[in-house]
Amino acid sequence: MKMNNNNILGLYIAFYLAKFNKEAYLNLGFKNQTETHKAIGAILSIKPSTIQNWRDEFDPLFGHRAGWYQRGLSVSRIRVVEAIGNLDEPSLRSIVQEILSSNNSINRRYRTTYICHT
Repeated sequence: MKMNNNNILGLYIAFYLAKFNKEAYLNLGFKNQTETHKAIGAILSIKPSTIQNWRDEFDPLFGHRAGWYQRGLSVSRIRVVEAIGNLDEPSLRSIVQEILSSNNSINRRYRTTYICHT
């Protein structure tokens, strides 16, 4: 089953939040983590709790929070790690900021580079 475009983009953002933790939240410029999740959710039409849960799935890779250490990553999450896991903070932040700008051409570009199945 293919994930919808906004879910894939949300996973990219959740990975960024997990990998760079406080730096990511600070650099996105929202008031706090809750407001960040709400804003991302509103932009991508995804529940804020889903953004947080996705972040938690990636957390065990980075040690900032325990996250969902009880289970392994699903195929879709592994694909995110493979696609963007080696990027530094400025590079990944740039991708996240492009996604959040709701630029349709950007959304299409990232969708075509990452086709995901759950």
